[in-house]
Formats: sequence, structure tokens, C-alpha cells
Amino acid sequence: MIGLETRLQEIGLTKNEAKIYLLLLRNNEVSASDLANKADLDRSFTYSILNNLVSKGLAAHIIKTDKKYFSASDPESLLNPIREKESFINDTIKEIKAMSPEEKTSQKIEVYEGKAGLRAIFHGFIKSKEGYFLGATGRSYELLYEAPKIAKLLDEGDNKYYGITQEKNRDHPMTKFKCLNFRYLEIETEATIVIIGNTVLIILAKEKPVLIKIENNLIANTFKNYFKFLWKLAKE
Repeated sequence: MIGLETRLQEIGLTKNEAKIYLLLLRNNEVSASDLANKADLDRSFTYSILNNLVSKGLAAHIIKTDKKYFSASDPESLLNPIREKESFINDTIKEIKAMSPEEKTSQKIEVYEGKAGLRAIFHGFIKSKEGYFLGATGRSYELLYEAPKIAKLLDEGDNKYYGITQEKNRDHPMTKFKCLNFRYLEIETEATIVIIGNTVLIILAKEKPVLIKIENNLIANTFKNYFKFLWKLAKE
């Protein structure tokens, strides 16, 4: 599991900002000099980092007996840039949709690569109430850091998913969620086929995932019929 300092850098802090922010969390009301000593950094450079954290809403300061002391803000503040970006993206999406033709084509094929594509597909599951997983490998679940959280959100709703996987995956974490009903069949597969509504997803979850998304009612219904046939053959 990656450490907090690395996670903070992935969120958007620099290495030194992450280091100072963690020190602030561990030390209530601390001076810049003390922080510089603890972090083994130059005092003026530490002041610069603290000012950056203050501007990001991650730190605050008070004056006591003519001396400035710093403290960490609520960690929830880490979400502020994401909330701002989400609001900006939502407004942009509305404008883009307003530009799109009203009539939609009856079929669409898209190819996604990398974890970003995998992430987009997983978040799409939250909006659907029912789905089918044929040849589930569990690799997508393992590749995405937030996959367990998404599965937990699905568990809290009235979503219902059905999956067919190999017997060796019986104890895999993906089989432990109540919204995911699994049966077991010895099918050797490297790819998982997911059917949701009129959409079929073919997922090859390797180090660099590849996903093919097909929106077509006839294709989706055909794969759903394959799934239902194999479901009857699979073991509980």
C-alpha cells in the first residue's frame, strides 16, 4: 500500500508540500523554524512551502507573542480543488451536450486504454441497476485503487449484478459484495465481457488495460442470452 506522502503527491502536492503538511498534522501549532528543523529544510524555503499550503486552504496561522505559528486545516480541504474542477467540468459538459445533435446514432463503438478508461467504466456502473459479468478475472478490481469503494457504493444501493468466474476466484474480494452474485464455471479467459443495458464492454485488464465499449441493442441482447445459458450451467 502506498504511503501518505506519495498519495498526497498524486493528489497534487509537491514532495515538500506533502512532507510539511504531514508534519503540520502531527504537530499542533508549530513555528516555521521548528518545521524547517523537523523536515531538514531551509527556513526561508519552508516559509515558501507554508505559504503555498495556506493559499491552497490546507494550512492556517496564528500570531502568539509576536510569533507566527502554523497548523493544518481539515484534511477535507484536500477535496476543494477536485470540487472546483468537478464544477468546472460539469459546466463544460452541459455546454458540450447543448452542441450535440439531438438524434443519437443507434450504435457506437469506443476504445479506451489505461486506468483512466477503466476508471470511467467503473464509475458508470454506479448509474446502472443491473449488469452481467462473463469471465470475470478480478484484475480490474485489483488494478483500480478505488474499485473496493465503488463496489461498496453499489452495495449500499439496490444494484444487482451477476457474474460468472472460475472456481479459483471463489475467495476473491470481488465475490464478497452482496450486490455481486457469482457462479463458477471453468472457462479459461483473459478478458471479461460486461453487459449493461444496451452496452457490451470487453475488458482486457493487463498492466495497461484495454477496453472496447459497444453500444448496440442486438449485440447486448445476444451476449445477455449467452450469459443466461452459461449461468444455468455454472455452479453456485
